[in-house]
Amino acid sequence: MHLSLEYLNLYQDKTQKKTMALVSGIYEKKASADSALAVLKQAAAKAFVVKTEMYIGCIH
Repeated sequence: MHLSLEYLNLYQDKTQKKTMALVSGIYEKKASADSALAVLKQAAAKAFVVKTEMYIGCIH
């Protein structure tokens, strides 16, 4: 599992501009995200999944 510290408003519009989030993964399938969440909740009870739309690819 890889971790990345990012601004939460990149993924969730209703958050304040400088709210930070520890992102543990980007998953295409809900089942994969839920599986990772179950593992994370053992260490961080407040962990949650954010569903978002994201472009992955070249922006040239």
